[in-house]
Amino acid sequence: MERFMDSLQIFKIGVNWGGYESLVYSPGLGIHPAQTTRTEYETRLEHTIRLSVGLEETADLMEDVFQALDCI
Repeated sequence: MERFMDSLQIFKIGVNWGGYESLVYSPGLGIHPAQTTRTEYETRLEHTIRLSVGLEETADLMEDVFQALDCI
């Protein structure tokens, strides 16, 4: 998971609501600062990656995902 996310060139790690940039996030990679323990929900999503697609060219985003997949 981390290797895939670190290999992305266009997608940046983070969360945002209403932004225009492409972001990637995995609830399994960290605990929200306001929480002291992982919730059952987060544990079930340990191997889940959320891609928030922004306004970049579709072909560029797809190429970015494919090259990151090749790195794992």
